[in-house]
Amino acid sequence: MKCKIESTKSVYNGFLKIDEVNATFDAFDGSQLNKTFEVLDKGDAVAVLVEDIESQSFLLVKQLRIPTLKHQLGWILEIPAGMMEPFETPENCAKRELMEEIGYHVNELNYLFPFYATPGASTERVHLFHAKVTSKDKIQKGGGAKNEIEDINIVSVKIKDIKKMIGNEIIDGKSIIGIYHYFSEK
Repeated sequence: MKCKIESTKSVYNGFLKIDEVNATFDAFDGSQLNKTFEVLDKGDAVAVLVEDIESQSFLLVKQLRIPTLKHQLGWILEIPAGMMEPFETPENCAKRELMEEIGYHVNELNYLFPFYATPGASTERVHLFHAKVTSKDKIQKGGGAKNEIEDINIVSVKIKDIKKMIGNEIIDGKSIIGIYHYFSEK
């Protein structure tokens, strides 16, 4: 099956970028279709499930997510994550985000896999990692990058308690994927 991009037109170019993409593509019945798609070009991101091996806990972050206010939420729990800078490797981005958000330096990250957050509308590909830390790895306060006006609260959740929080306190997709992957490997 083939797909040909006929045209791409930028309709918004801020922190987020939105393009109108016209494509001709093969249909499953053998015909060809032509459609214009709206695509949120968000770039690549990282997410890290951080396991504190001393306290047998996961380190999560709680922060305001404006889009969730539509459903009367606002502040949600999630694993540390962030957008990759141009030419930044996923591993370097993960280390930077962990320092900014929770104040931990990690030497070793276990790369799990990439996944698309919302492939029907966004180019965002998330690189998922697992990291193990101890109290000696905490070298800064964390809480977010001040130049990005982040206000992040660090929350420690016991590993034995986290699965029952999914669907209630933990509703973020990347976090749910990371947590379930952790338990699937045990």
